[in-house]
Amino acid sequence: MEISRDVRIVFSDLDGTLVHYPQELRRYSFVEELEDGKFLVRYKDSGEERICLALPSTTRGYSLISLETCQRIKEIRDKGVYFVYISGARTVTFERRRSFLPLVDFEVFENGGVITQQGKVDLEWQQNIFNFIGSKYSLQTPVEERQGSLWDVYRLLSQKGFTLDVNGYLTQFRVRVPESNTRLAEEWSHLEPEIQQKMNVQVVSNLNLLDVIPSVSGKENAAKYILTKLQLDPSHSVFLMDDDNDLKLAHECGQVVVVNISHPKVLEQLKSDGSKWHRVQKQGVLASEEALDYILRQL
Repeated sequence: MEISRDVRIVFSDLDGTLVHYPQELRRYSFVEELEDGKFLVRYKDSGEERICLALPSTTRGYSLISLETCQRIKEIRDKGVYFVYISGARTVTFERRRSFLPLVDFEVFENGGVITQQGKVDLEWQQNIFNFIGSKYSLQTPVEERQGSLWDVYRLLSQKGFTLDVNGYLTQFRVRVPESNTRLAEEWSHLEPEIQQKMNVQVVSNLNLLDVIPSVSGKENAAKYILTKLQLDPSHSVFLMDDDNDLKLAHECGQVVVVNISHPKVLEQLKSDGSKWHRVQKQGVLASEEALDYILRQL
């Protein structure tokens, strides 16, 4: 199905959508570091080559974005369409990546915990988040000193022995899924619904981990806020995605382009609602370019 020609805004996930990790790319391509710090990706089947920039990561090593992808993002914006990065990446990771990524209109990271417009933090949105996480702290502030329901949940889970990750996060933290048939797995099955109902947080799946975020956060809520701010109807939006933590936002957007399938739930949704969903055929950085070309053809 072709996207409506009334596209006014593009939301795009980053990891697995616009940027790709070498361990994944090497399944079907050769990845070679060049002298100038860039990387060459050569596809095994077609021989197609792309020059890519390396983006730093906090926990998974570097990822790659093709120069062709960067150019297509610029072309979309040059046509008067808003472009939004919307990612679960932690603040410290996004800040390290920013100088390598094309300029866009909005950046959303930490699953909606932070929104920037033209590089400046959206203070109205942040005030909304501060009601749940406190405001007087920085990345260097110990969790024990942070105030708000999110950090109360962190301390509760820490006391119970869960493996938690708050490194480089401002507005969320990550929980490692307990192994099945263990005490922690059983305890989590009781705790998860309780903390979501009573402690003003929500839990979202991300790369087979669990992100605990403020109840008012989430990619879908951040996108709704941006659409309202710009006075745009959701039917004029397109979302580029790959993982199950993108599905709530996908339901809110007019059209969805699946660049990669990182979770079985994405494939299930594709099969059940093909009318507004489009799946690209290529892989890796070529898939990102195909998705952006699909949008450009409609503008």
